[in-house]
Amino acid sequence: MQAWRRASQPATVRVTTVSDRQVAGDVDDKALLKMYAKDPGRAFLEVIREAEGPISTAGIKNALVSAGANKTDVGRKWDTARPLIHMHPHVRRGPGRYDQEWSPEPIPSAEAVKRLADRLGHKVPWLTDALLTVITDSLAAAETSGVTAQTTWNEQRELEKAQVFAEVAAQVEMLTWDGQDARAIAKWLRSELLDRRLEPIGSPGEQTEYDSHIHYAVSPVARGTVVEVTRPGYRWLDGAGQPVIVRPMVRAR
Repeated sequence: MQAWRRASQPATVRVTTVSDRQVAGDVDDKALLKMYAKDPGRAFLEVIREAEGPISTAGIKNALVSAGANKTDVGRKWDTARPLIHMHPHVRRGPGRYDQEWSPEPIPSAEAVKRLADRLGHKVPWLTDALLTVITDSLAAAETSGVTAQTTWNEQRELEKAQVFAEVAAQVEMLTWDGQDARAIAKWLRSELLDRRLEPIGSPGEQTEYDSHIHYAVSPVARGTVVEVTRPGYRWLDGAGQPVIVRPMVRAR
């Protein structure tokens, strides 16, 4: 057993054997010291990963010192690396106040990207938020299947969409039961949309020039052709660039 592996074991009051706290891996003292010289944080992570179970901060430092690193230098570099170590997706806080533990299962992608964003900062919120959406939606697909499926932002958004439709359906049913006609229901819906910063694009019967970036044509239409709106669309005023979230449906005159 390598000296750094013995040093990484947490101190106990009983006598332990190798089988009590077996440490796996093939990293020897020389390789660990070389890793530490190049990237201290990676070396600290390696010690945590190789320990089967929680390992104390003192145990991590002792592993590097036993491998040949300077004790004062190790302490200083641990203080610098510690906040980043605790951000690592496979590192969990152990049962003790100063314990760390390696987890084979990473944190959910949404939490991982949030930690990364917090680290990088939100100097350009509209760009950061857009990038986070793309990344988390892509990663969420891989986390929503199999035995390790996790709740993700993607699932949360689908739930929120379902809740919106359910609320609208319930309100329409109530208005219908109360004897309200279609115009009254449409008026209520427009009021709700305005409250949510949604701006209508076109209205049924309105004529406008066809724009493939905005309109949805039920049949092929050339750009610039005058078309008739058959169903309005909506633009979200609070979104970056005020995106069109529902395209107005049009047809050729």
